[in-house]
Amino acid sequence: MSAGFFRNLSTACAELLWPLRCAACDAWPVAARAPFCVDCLPTLSPIEGFSSCPRCAAPFDGGADRGCPDCRRLPRRLAKIHAPYEYGGALKSALLRLKWQGRDDLAGPLGRLLAPALSSCVGEPVGFDLLVPVPLHPRRLRQRGFNQATLLARAAVDEAGLRKRLPLVPLALQRVRSDPPARGVGPQARFARTLGAFTVQRKKAAQLAGRRVLLLDDVVTTGATAAACASALAAAGASHVEALALVRASTP
Repeated sequence: MSAGFFRNLSTACAELLWPLRCAACDAWPVAARAPFCVDCLPTLSPIEGFSSCPRCAAPFDGGADRGCPDCRRLPRRLAKIHAPYEYGGALKSALLRLKWQGRDDLAGPLGRLLAPALSSCVGEPVGFDLLVPVPLHPRRLRQRGFNQATLLARAAVDEAGLRKRLPLVPLALQRVRSDPPARGVGPQARFARTLGAFTVQRKKAAQLAGRRVLLLDDVVTTGATAAACASALAAAGASHVEALALVRASTP
């Protein structure tokens, strides 16, 4: 029997012994492999193409012909931003618990929720060669104990069955400057704060040269972090860079 069979069997046994709880409020039981309970699930807001920017996924009203202020700030080296959901409701609660309450167990269900969007990106005409999580600064990583982007990436890759097709390179980028949380900071200041904040690990540069790279993060707000990462990847020779996040927040 295959390794996948035993993995699925062990998962089923674990869920039988320890019923799954809602990632946002801990209510239980929830439907098999569902991240949220019946009360929290309706609070999710999928981003639909007609109500979001086709390049940066920013939710807005009026259609793409009105122009997107977020896109005007994005550099060409970041070709596109993908995000399946708006930031808010149960997803906001779950992500805050993941990052600030040490709930790394929530990365699994949230990563499974991200998997369809990841599959869609890989299936696009451009395609991708590598998946690179947005890194934390070493000080923040020590405090938190994990990088949520890496955990989400692993869960999404496994759920989508893309482990062999889309290699995950969790240490390709490093954050060399630590900035305080950007809550309440405007777009222009965010771009200034992230400028030069990321570099490519020297040992990984050859692996990135000429490759099509998909960045992965939990949240995109202005795109400043993704843009700074894309700049570092392009400087290392990446031929094409796009970004995928579980949620897209409205620009402050």
